[in-house]
Amino acid sequence: MTAGRVLCAVDLTPLAPRVVALAAVLACAKGASVTLLHVADRRDPEPGAADRMEALALPLRSLGIPVTIATEEGDPAPAILWYSSGASLVVMGTHGGRGVERVMLGSVAEKVLDHARCPVITVREESRGALQRIVCGVDLVDGVPLEAAVALAREIRAEVVAVHAVPDAPEEGKHALVPASYGPSLLAEARKSLEEAIAALGETGVSIRGEVVPGRPHRQLVRRAAQESAGLVVVGVHSHLFGGTTHRVVREADCPVLTVRGAPAPEE
Repeated sequence: MTAGRVLCAVDLTPLAPRVVALAAVLACAKGASVTLLHVADRRDPEPGAADRMEALALPLRSLGIPVTIATEEGDPAPAILWYSSGASLVVMGTHGGRGVERVMLGSVAEKVLDHARCPVITVREESRGALQRIVCGVDLVDGVPLEAAVALAREIRAEVVAVHAVPDAPEEGKHALVPASYGPSLLAEARKSLEEAIAALGETGVSIRGEVVPGRPHRQLVRRAAQESAGLVVVGVHSHLFGGTTHRVVREADCPVLTVRGAPAPEE
């Protein structure tokens, strides 16, 4: 990710300080300014919004980060997407919740991560873990997420755990689409491909640990992030694949999730 303006979108809930704190860490690492944005519902305006935005900006300014405060009225998603033009990163909260709320990922976050042209970090209330370890989902087709994870790890001095899940290989005690006897060869082939993908990055100055696991990608990424006490998960998002792995990871991960737009699919 290139240096530049960070857009930090907040909704003035108790989650907002966590969102701002993460934006501060990343802005410092990138040498970037921050646009602190709040989009108010004109039907239900936030009382004292201006003072609360100034209070949220205070920690950023105390770190010497240039801050611009912006407030808008209307539908948050289009406003955030408009302000994201020219930004190098969007940091925002999402209230994924549990049960039905978890299934229905916050529509604002969903629209932004599906349509933003720059990387987007979503932060949930359950978020925990320090930004010392990044778990990156690697699909062995699109190298953009791993490249983004390594670039960010270099900026914030973190290590990367590159995880590739093989859905056709059965997890222990579970069934898959292929016989269990095929599992070891599938995993070995994937392990070789992952090693080649990491080697292709060259000398990065970042500690990268590759792991190949059987099972569904979203489940394994969430699980590995928890086991590693990761501070961030990185996944790719493709405009032709709404939902799927990306949205499930954003809904379920107990740490912030960075979504990066993948390389364009080759034309047929």
